[in-house]
Amino acid sequence: MPPVVAKPLALRGFLQLQLARDRRVPGACSRPFLGALAAGLKPRQLARAVGHTAKQLALAELTLAVVLALAFVMNYSGATATLGLRLCRHRRPLPVLQRAAGMGGRLP
Repeated sequence: MPPVVAKPLALRGFLQLQLARDRRVPGACSRPFLGALAAGLKPRQLARAVGHTAKQLALAELTLAVVLALAFVMNYSGATATLGLRLCRHRRPLPVLQRAAGMGGRLP
C-alpha cells in the first residue's frame, strides 16, 4: 500500500511548540492571581472567591463528566447504533421521538 503522505510529518517542530506551550502555562495560570493581588484583594478574599466559584461549578463539571462517560460507554458498546437502527426501522414514531428528545433539553 502506498504511503498516505509523500513526506513524513516532522514531529520536531510540533514537539518544540509543545515545550514552548508547557513553559507558558504556569505564567498564564498565575496571572489572574497576581492581578487580583495587585488590585488590592487580600489572599483570604481571593481564596474565598476561588472556592466559591469552584463550588458553583462542581455540579456542572460532574454533569458534563457523567454525560461524556455515558456517551463513551454507549458508543463503545454499540448501543447508539442499535437504537438508531431500531428507530429507523419504525418510521412512524420517529418524528414524535425527535421532537420529544429536542424538547427534553428545554424542560426546567
